[in-house]
Amino acid sequence: MHLPSIMAVTMTESRSRAIERARRARLRASRQIAAFRQRATFLWELKSFVRQSLVAIILSLIIVLIAGVIFSSLREALVAMPGLMLLVPGALAMRGNIYASLGARLGTALHTGQLSSDTKDSPLLREEVLVVLIQMLIGGLFLAIAGRVTAILLDIPTVSLVELAVVAMMGALVAGVVELWVTINVAISAHRRGWDPDNVTAPIISGVADLVSIPSQLGCAMLVVWMPGWITYLAFLGMLLALFMLTMIVVRGEHERASTILGASIPVLLGVLLIVLIPAVMLESIVEELMDNPTILILIPPFVAMAGNLGAILASRLSSAAHMGLIIMKGTPDTLVYKNVGVIMILAVLTFGVLGLLTHMVAVAIGMDSPGASVLFTISLVGGLIVTVATCFAAYKVTAYTFQKGDDPD
Repeated sequence: MHLPSIMAVTMTESRSRAIERARRARLRASRQIAAFRQRATFLWELKSFVRQSLVAIILSLIIVLIAGVIFSSLREALVAMPGLMLLVPGALAMRGNIYASLGARLGTALHTGQLSSDTKDSPLLREEVLVVLIQMLIGGLFLAIAGRVTAILLDIPTVSLVELAVVAMMGALVAGVVELWVTINVAISAHRRGWDPDNVTAPIISGVADLVSIPSQLGCAMLVVWMPGWITYLAFLGMLLALFMLTMIVVRGEHERASTILGASIPVLLGVLLIVLIPAVMLESIVEELMDNPTILILIPPFVAMAGNLGAILASRLSSAAHMGLIIMKGTPDTLVYKNVGVIMILAVLTFGVLGLLTHMVAVAIGMDSPGASVLFTISLVGGLIVTVATCFAAYKVTAYTFQKGDDPD
């Protein structure tokens, strides 16, 4: 082969190798840019998630601390009605679950276009109101029955089943008027402002629920203690009749959405109330000690609320992501699931640490004896992290299970 031909072939091969190296370099660069953009997008979403959730959680924390102070200041009701402490944790958990779930369903409806933020009235909202009323009455009745049966088995002194049921059901209805209005307006307002309702509804709703639930529960207890027995029985029969009529409306009317939600949510709600009955029994057994340590009574409502808030935020975000196809709720959890759980744990450290310190500050400010800032900080943080791990695990498992069954996780 002549020298010019050899040189031409060599130059062609060199040019081809150079082009290939340039192509590979561009490919590596594009991958690096894509990875950077992905990290930047996640960091931006993380910042938005933490900012929105943290604002809502801090607002909720302040609200629920007020509820804790009210709970501690009205502790005489715990003595006036034996067995009332069996209802308090369940009532807080019930209201938080009912209205956090309502907020999650409204958030999903707003995300998917089923509900508009400009809607003043819609069939969807009417069905949601019907669902909540039935959930409150069934939950209150079941809570009273479970509490009374447990008290009999463990030989814990309580008032009658009818009195417990009236306190639980009436307290739920009285508080429910405010809670229902707040839930609907918070979800719609957050969406209208461009915020993600999944990040803000659960903490605010839970905080308001605790703030109005505790006074309504204790107030109804004092009312039942004061009023004649025949009025108590009449109120009990009236609420049973209301529950029957509302159930018939769902069964006999065209309320497919309400029927589906109730069929999926009632077993879960009753299961939660049974679980919460365990700490309720423990609190009832040490109610005299709690009377001597009112600062712990301040801590109980916000601690329960914050644990529920974080789990509700995670469950709500996972549900919305699953509905929009961003995650697959099968097999090994997606990376997005782990990222959300990680953020929830960060929020837990911040929230429960601050809660312990704020509880000490509030106790000192209102003249109560406090075991000390470090003690309350440790109790709140360690206990909160343990509860948050369990809550995150339960939130993912329940969301994945219900989604795989074809039910709505919300």
